[in-house]
Amino acid sequence: MRTLITKTLRARLFIYYLVPIAVLLTGSSWYFYSVAKKSLDSEMNVRLIHLGETFAQQLDALQIKALKDLGESSKTYIRLQKRLERIVKSNDLAYMYIVDVQGNSLVDSRLGYKPGVKYAGLDIFQKSLFQAMAGQARTENLYVSELGTMQKYAFVPVLNQNVVQSVIVLKADALFFASLNNLRRSLSYFAMVCLLLIIVVSTVISSSIVKPIEALVKKAKEIGEGILSNPIKIKADGELQYLANALEDMRCKIKQRDQERDMMLKGIAHEIKNPIGGIDLYVDILSSDLKNADNLKSVEKIGKETAAMKRVVDEFLDFARGIVLDVAEHDVDDFLLRCSESFERELKEKKVIMQVKSHEQKWTFDEHYIKRVVLNLMRNAIDAVEAEKGKIEIDYRVEKNMLYFIIEDNGQGILKQNMKEIYKAFYTSKAQGMGLGLAFCKKIVEKHGGIIEVQSVYEEGTVVKVGLPKYG
Repeated sequence: MRTLITKTLRARLFIYYLVPIAVLLTGSSWYFYSVAKKSLDSEMNVRLIHLGETFAQQLDALQIKALKDLGESSKTYIRLQKRLERIVKSNDLAYMYIVDVQGNSLVDSRLGYKPGVKYAGLDIFQKSLFQAMAGQARTENLYVSELGTMQKYAFVPVLNQNVVQSVIVLKADALFFASLNNLRRSLSYFAMVCLLLIIVVSTVISSSIVKPIEALVKKAKEIGEGILSNPIKIKADGELQYLANALEDMRCKIKQRDQERDMMLKGIAHEIKNPIGGIDLYVDILSSDLKNADNLKSVEKIGKETAAMKRVVDEFLDFARGIVLDVAEHDVDDFLLRCSESFERELKEKKVIMQVKSHEQKWTFDEHYIKRVVLNLMRNAIDAVEAEKGKIEIDYRVEKNMLYFIIEDNGQGILKQNMKEIYKAFYTSKAQGMGLGLAFCKKIVEKHGGIIEVQSVYEEGTVVKVGLPKYG
């Protein structure tokens, strides 16, 4: 049974152990990728500029003039266009072209690009293009295109006697950055594998800690419910084993104490009941011998008081000893009718109406103990209502696999400040009684795995609901 405590502990283990490692691993992967990206970007800057400068040194003013004057029909254009294709192919570039100082195309490595036209895409690189035309080679920052590929541009001036004649534009595309993309994927896969391993290890470690704690919590609940017959046999390490041993020692001592208490209670009950039994015997003898009416009333009063003493002793013993259930299926209508018949004489004398509703339902519970509960609640309702004006309704209903007994009266109700005290042992607002009734009812109902709820408005009435789950 997984409890809120163990769920919280498992969550904390994951947070304290998994999250920091995951953050560290992700941060390290991102750091290494960023360093590699920066290093490769710097290397690519040098490489692109070197390619451009090497090619620029092979160009002269006559070639540039031939490109401007003769265009694509000249042998110079054809020869340079093929050289650009070879450079692009051998260096895994996307493309490469030359523009004049006005930004017009002179020659392009790609077929279909006519000389003399302006490149629309160059508008976003105006700053780098102007610097290249001023005689300074420039590169653009590495960026990701709309298609998701990584790209980089380089602008290299072609100089003749320190005068810029044209600008070589180089573009490196995805193929050029394949190594960087592979590194990013490798780091991502590595991080994912490490996170999966950490999750598996964290789960194993947390389970090794949480399972013994769950077992200890279960045993602690059993002890709290008075189930002391099952020894605590939990194998754990370190502090958990020490805790298990301490809990087992506590169980043994509580069990021993309960055994001693039961023996003491039985002894007390025996010592009290023996004199009461003697008094009852003499009351019967006196009742048969006495003829005087006044004397007979006095003897009857003695008999009633001794009977009350017996009830107090029995009530105390019932509350103190453990509850062992004997669950069976019962007809609910017949059960409630038999309970109500116990008060027929008293209801007539007090002229109180008790209505018992029926729904033809069967349910499983311990008849002896639940009868104690219902009788006690009926008794409380009868005591609470006013003679000749009292109305008590006994009903039940089934909701979500729970049977709810409902005892409602129009009696004096309970003060709001006293609602917290009603389940406490030895609390009572009556002139007689020990105040164990409702506390014992709660104990019986909870032993069934059920609930008991009391709703009351002072001077208006009280509604008590007893919910019992169905066994089997």
